[in-house]
Amino acid sequence: SYMIADEENKLNYDDTREHLRMPSELPFEYSFDDKEFNNGFEYELNPNIHSGYYHKPQTLKFDSSDTIWYTTDGTLPEKNKTAYLYDDEKGIRLDTGVTNICVRAEKDGKMSRVYVGSYVILGSTEDAFYGYGYNSLDKYDRYIYRSLYKAMSNYETKFDVPFTNVSYQRLYRIFMCVNYDNPLLIQAPLSFVSWSGNKKDVSSIKLIYDFSKEASEYHVEKTKKRAEEILNTADGSESLFDYLLTIHDEILKNAEYDYTLESDGAYEAFGVLTAGSGVCESYSRAYQYLCQCIGVDNLLVVGTSNDEPHMWNMVMLGGEWYHADFTWDDGDGNEIGYYYFAFNDKNLKDYGERTISPEFNENRPILDMYNDSNYYPIPAARGTEYSVSNMLLY
Repeated sequence: SYMIADEENKLNYDDTREHLRMPSELPFEYSFDDKEFNNGFEYELNPNIHSGYYHKPQTLKFDSSDTIWYTTDGTLPEKNKTAYLYDDEKGIRLDTGVTNICVRAEKDGKMSRVYVGSYVILGSTEDAFYGYGYNSLDKYDRYIYRSLYKAMSNYETKFDVPFTNVSYQRLYRIFMCVNYDNPLLIQAPLSFVSWSGNKKDVSSIKLIYDFSKEASEYHVEKTKKRAEEILNTADGSESLFDYLLTIHDEILKNAEYDYTLESDGAYEAFGVLTAGSGVCESYSRAYQYLCQCIGVDNLLVVGTSNDEPHMWNMVMLGGEWYHADFTWDDGDGNEIGYYYFAFNDKNLKDYGERTISPEFNENRPILDMYNDSNYYPIPAARGTEYSVSNMLLY
């Protein structure tokens, strides 16, 4: 118990997760009167401010021989009072979070008009222990999760369960949470090869991996590179909705559904991202990974659509959950749809006669992966504001 408590304190999941949640719209907040914008001498500073959302820290640099003053909290820059003096060498470093920047120049003792910008630097939740499944577990199961994740990362073929009285069903739930939370842990198997003990007290399990260490490292590196390209394309978006819409388009314009179900990476994020094809799980894991790169809450959902086993995503926007199905937005040829980009629970029947599998029940047998159950509680999707049709974009 002491060991588990210590680990939980170090991770501090909930506080970190809350800190990484960014606003859905640019704030553009400032606390001075509008007339202050144009007070001072006539001067075109052209400070090269490009408001928007970015996936990594930015450094702003201005080309001016005059003295520049700035604030990063939306207040009026007053020299030697509220403002910082701009340093040509260092520039202005913008780290994770929201920065409402105000800039003005000084010349001959006079201050220029004010230039205002708003930057949101998105954080990452790629760490294995910030996943939705992990957060759904109690502290003891979280410890098993961390231990199991470490074992899988090291390609260990045997995993010794750290506690007694851990049932087969309970361990399987944790096992699947590890698999579903980590789209780049591509070697993670979907089931145990064999196990020791009894169903109410599993002592160990044996693992066989879907990809070799060398193959995993190769595909992970390529996936990260492709993700970086997509995020660079999305950087500068004026809202989180626009950022995710760019991700949507970049994934789909180079992907096609694998009807053979056998292509390399058909069930992994790298399938549609780097190999160009995959099944619903590949689309879902690809979107999940891109969302993790920018700290947007995202989870995998299993169920049926038109009576076929299916997987899609849920994503949080503006504090509300939405469903998102990239597979169904990928049309024939180069056609990209937007109907399934963001929809809610009320749309489930109309959006493909869709049903969500129930939460895992530890008292019944483990069935097929998609038809069986979800391994964590599925949140209600009540959001309406950020559907594409409501945003009047398409």
